[in-house]
Amino acid sequence: MICIILIPVKNTTCELYRTKPVEKITVSEITRKAGYNRATFYDYFLDVYDLLEQIEEELINHIGEKITNTISNGNFANIFLEAFDDMQKNAEKYFIVLLTGEHSSKFSDKLKKSIMPVIISAFRIPTDDLKAVYALDFYLSGIISVVSEWQKNDKELSTDELGSLVHTLLTEGVLKAIGQKEITQHNALWPADSFSPH
Repeated sequence: MICIILIPVKNTTCELYRTKPVEKITVSEITRKAGYNRATFYDYFLDVYDLLEQIEEELINHIGEKITNTISNGNFANIFLEAFDDMQKNAEKYFIVLLTGEHSSKFSDKLKKSIMPVIISAFRIPTDDLKAVYALDFYLSGIISVVSEWQKNDKELSTDELGSLVHTLLTEGVLKAIGQKEITQHNALWPADSFSPH
């Protein structure tokens, strides 16, 4: 999955990306810390942006393949957690930085756009069924956000606990997950009268 000869370059880039924005990272800094020369860097990458782009693509492709291979099992709630968990085991340093870093929303959007067609195809969702497509978009955005927050907080929940939470959200909804049985004026996130004309 990850080209072995370039691991030091990618590791160094991700370490730097933890502490500074990409526009502040230089090729010279990467190659010096990684023990490569600039010529070797340019054999594989156009610039630092291209390097990060390639890391993103590797991770997204791997997650997509994992989801494609497991989606037939039918356990929709755990498909993504298994894919993310597998990705973390194989390339934890890259994954955490891209999922929780300064530009994590960009990576999350690319990941969602890559996964969406796989799910639509697997569940034979008509692309003109706008409600289904919006529902799927909502779900994918939610689970990517949950996993990102989980990583940022050093996995305060176990993988099983997070999987159970995602399953509850998917099958029974948010109210069940936060311990509420029904929406009332008391517990409504947005009281009904807040939408009334003034």
